[in-house]
Amino acid sequence: MLPAAILLPALIGLLRLMGQRAGLYEMEFGVSLIVSIMIVVFAALIFWTAKQLQRADADRQATHQSLQCSEDRLRRLIENAPLGVAMFDREMRYLAVSRNWIRGMQAHLTNSDVLGKSHFDIHPSMPKRWKDLFRKGLNGETIRTEEDMFDRDDRSEEHTSELQSPCNLVCRLLLEKK
Repeated sequence: MLPAAILLPALIGLLRLMGQRAGLYEMEFGVSLIVSIMIVVFAALIFWTAKQLQRADADRQATHQSLQCSEDRLRRLIENAPLGVAMFDREMRYLAVSRNWIRGMQAHLTNSDVLGKSHFDIHPSMPKRWKDLFRKGLNGETIRTEEDMFDRDDRSEEHTSELQSPCNLVCRLLLEKK
């Protein structure tokens, strides 16, 4: 686009000058001709650019809609998973949780209570060994723990088996709640 905007005026000016020197028209007519041609050329360039921008915006909107559909499918898959499943960002904030994950955490919580909040803020009494495992998973390690237990704030015990992968998806199977 930029080369056309730079080269076309020079080319049209050269053609006007050549026609004027060949005696095809006077200087006033040549200037009028070049101005008219420049108006038409730049109007065409503006129209072409507008069409390109419109096409790019339509592609962006289609991509955005496709991404939204994909995110909705992933969210529904996680929400309805038969196991307790949660997805976190790099700061351990909840991005998505399954109903079984919510049931396994604490009875009084809902999706809106945890989404966007830090896992460590929701579970302040979490053992340091678990926090370390989460951090290792966030750094790219695949972590698998066999049955483990910790005491919750409400004096109940949580028994879990855990798989944490580098994609920050954590699956917890609640083996037994005491």
